[in-house]
Amino acid sequence: MRARWSLRRGSALLVAGLVFVGACGGDKTSHAKTTASTTIAPTVVTSDVGSLKEITNFARLVHGALPQFCGAPTYHRDISQNPKFHLPILGAQATCVVWFEQIQNFAFADPADVGIYIARRTAIDCKSVNGTGRSVMYGYHWIVRPQSATLVPANDTAHVLAAILHGTYRQEQCDNRKPLRFAGAWNEIDAINTLLQHGGVNCGGVKIDVTNALYRGTLLLDPKNKHLAAIHGSCAADSRIQVIGLAPNVADRTGNNVLLNLQKQYCAHDAGLRAIRGDTGLVVTGDGPLADHIGTALTTPVTAVCAT
Repeated sequence: MRARWSLRRGSALLVAGLVFVGACGGDKTSHAKTTASTTIAPTVVTSDVGSLKEITNFARLVHGALPQFCGAPTYHRDISQNPKFHLPILGAQATCVVWFEQIQNFAFADPADVGIYIARRTAIDCKSVNGTGRSVMYGYHWIVRPQSATLVPANDTAHVLAAILHGTYRQEQCDNRKPLRFAGAWNEIDAINTLLQHGGVNCGGVKIDVTNALYRGTLLLDPKNKHLAAIHGSCAADSRIQVIGLAPNVADRTGNNVLLNLQKQYCAHDAGLRAIRGDTGLVVTGDGPLADHIGTALTTPVTAVCAT
């Protein structure tokens, strides 16, 4: 019986922000099909050159890290907003689809408008959705850059894109009096880091490695719907320690398959590695004594990476 490493498993509330597209914006154009082609420069109606540069950089950063996505983003021509919402004026807007999630980037001429837009847009959509009594919205996942805000449907995808965009993840809740927790891959990453620290292994937090080829393949995805299901990174304080967290709901549905296939990939790359695999996470290192220390911290057996 492999160990479950999540510190909050069983008590965590899985609450991904409900993306309520089009509540405030005037552009109703559906998102563009993403390809691996070169990102096309935007041709939109706007007077702010800085905002155009920001949405172009957004698309290029995503496409550069994930060539399978955002090759043909939608650059919105109509960025008007209903004046009754009193939202900051948009400078430009772009949309991409990443792992079947619609990612929206909103750029502003005035950097001070970024935080204002995030707070007001979330509050408006929370009121609109929750006021109907037919749906429930808990909040939004945002990525904050100096001149833009990026809205992402899922918590795990938001953390990966924050690393790609060199931005800061921000959770904006509908009701701050009710703290929300997530039971996804990032939660497992956080749990592994905490257990390592408590066990005397200096991980220093896990840094998502967006240059890793795993993000350009399918091994980190849910086999059923191809959404992002696992996150790969390495310990910030010791890059010899590679960490993968897997969403518990995917682990429950697929058993060992996702982590087992990832371990086989490591085996094919370097048969000398050591592996510590739980139900919802995998830690790999090439240092034998360090692997034993990690296994003790996680109370999980250490094996050769090819002993799957």
